[in-house]
Amino acid sequence: MKPILFSTQMVQALLNTKPNTYPPEPIDASKPCKGMTRRVIKYDLNDYADEGYGAELYVSHTEGGYVTHKTFKPKYQVGDVLWVRETYRCTGFDIDEKTACIQYKDEKSNRVKFSDDERFKKYAKCYAGWKPLIHMPREAARIFLKVRDVRIERLQDISEQEANDEGAVCIKCKNNTPDCKKCPFEHCFKKLWDSLDARRGYCWDTNPYVWVYGFEGVNNVQ
Repeated sequence: MKPILFSTQMVQALLNTKPNTYPPEPIDASKPCKGMTRRVIKYDLNDYADEGYGAELYVSHTEGGYVTHKTFKPKYQVGDVLWVRETYRCTGFDIDEKTACIQYKDEKSNRVKFSDDERFKKYAKCYAGWKPLIHMPREAARIFLKVRDVRIERLQDISEQEANDEGAVCIKCKNNTPDCKKCPFEHCFKKLWDSLDARRGYCWDTNPYVWVYGFEGVNNVQ
């Protein structure tokens, strides 16, 4: 299994998605659900000639009469099972049992068990504040996803249905239903994307190449 990071807003959309459904189906139709994610392929579009085929991106760069070729492949492959890292904190632990009480941003908690002393000592530390999602241990994961589809496209090629499947909500008319038709879907997804990725230099207007991952939630993962 491989880890994948999601913001608190996207975790809420994942938790509102029926397991084993692709395309995603919401548990509560009045709230967004999520069965897709887009991740930037990081290279300088100004320096390279590029061409995408399926789930690979080939680029060539010419400098000083020499051509350099590079291939980008997705981090996640079809069939991979991913565990979701999210914001968390430890609110208690049991030394004898090597367990810790992990709380999530939606105020739900899990008691998780660590297999060895080293990991228990590393993660079983109580915090009043929230720990960044990047530090979340595998044992604390409560959401698991199976990759169903991988492809390459430009960010702005997203369709209206896929904007819904990304967990975007309507921010213009303040209607949170996934099938809102009162405003163009770009208002929803563009706002969501820029809130997460603009600070990294990949705003909507730069229209970067992205990996498009489609997935379904799965249960009982060991």
